[in-house]
Amino acid sequence: MDVLNALKEIQSRQTAIRDQLSLIQSTLASHGRTFDDLKTRLAKNESDCTSIALVKSQLRVVEATTTECLSRVSAISARVDDLEDRSRRFNLVFYGLPDNHNEP
Repeated sequence: MDVLNALKEIQSRQTAIRDQLSLIQSTLASHGRTFDDLKTRLAKNESDCTSIALVKSQLRVVEATTTECLSRVSAISARVDDLEDRSRRFNLVFYGLPDNHNEP
């Protein structure tokens, strides 16, 4: 009967080991799913970072173009102001002084 008790004890230990193994397998499967999810999220984040880098590069180009356009607008505005001032100078009328049309 001693052998029978030993076999029963071995069997109960095997059952406990199987239960623990099942728990380990389910935990491993859960970790595998979590790992796959993390890989997917990481790939998406890397893709987003690449897109952000591209947008930043395009933004730098747009900023440079905008700066150049603002500079041109400023120069054109100054030129328009100068031309308006010159135009007004030619439109001055002085009363009491004779007009000399031969002057440049």
